[in-house]
Amino acid sequence: MLARKKLSQKKVIILGSTIALVWVIIGVLVYYNFSGRKVARPLVNNTPGLPITTSPPIGKLRPSGGASQELKVDLFDSQTFQQLKIYGEVPLKVKTLGRPNPFEPPANLNSTSNK
Repeated sequence: MLARKKLSQKKVIILGSTIALVWVIIGVLVYYNFSGRKVARPLVNNTPGLPITTSPPIGKLRPSGGASQELKVDLFDSQTFQQLKIYGEVPLKVKTLGRPNPFEPPANLNSTSNK
């Protein structure tokens, strides 16, 4: 069996202070990130000498999706779409489905493995 070697006093102090410093850094990071305290941060970089100008809006914003959007069918008439190849059977035919009750154990495992 290996005998424990006692650390020197200098190594103990260095190790202890390093661990304490790591815990202090972790504590400060947790406090400032998760304390819920609101810190006022500037929204814009106010560098002197650089004027901040805004332009008027270009136009009205349109909705990004929903019933107001139309499907453009000219995609299906394009040459690129026509050159696509179909691999496999279309439409897909499902030959077997799963068990009617997926929570019931399979029939072949009912009582044979417990004996």
